[in-house]
Amino acid sequence: MFENTELYSRRYPQEDYEEFDEPRSEEEQAKTQTKLEEFKRKMQSIRYQEIPERMAKRQRFIDLALDLSETFHVDMDINQKDFGITVTLYMCCSFYPDIMTRMIAALFSMSDTSATFINHNQPGDFILSLDYKTHDGYIDGEKINVYG
Repeated sequence: MFENTELYSRRYPQEDYEEFDEPRSEEEQAKTQTKLEEFKRKMQSIRYQEIPERMAKRQRFIDLALDLSETFHVDMDINQKDFGITVTLYMCCSFYPDIMTRMIAALFSMSDTSATFINHNQPGDFILSLDYKTHDGYIDGEKINVYG
């Protein structure tokens, strides 16, 4: 399968901000590591099957994301994963023009899941991650909901 293949990555110049990090205890780090290892074991047992009608439309999703990044200088990563395409936008809390808002809305409407994260290293910034599913996941022949 694809695992995680970078299809596109672009960063535009930005102002630097002071970095800050909250220390975590060794116990918290150990718990997090244990949960991560359990999650990885479960994810490794998933087998994926292509969804032909979704594969046929995946390039439209990619092209819209590329257009958004290049037109408005939005930092972005596009990755092919086992289950589909992930577009990650690195954005500032700011005013965006109507056409850009419409392009983001179009990406949202095409995506199957979305997640937002605050970028603690860049105050005022956030990360928007959008997934487009092209494959169904199966464990031991039983279809699973990869998206929770």
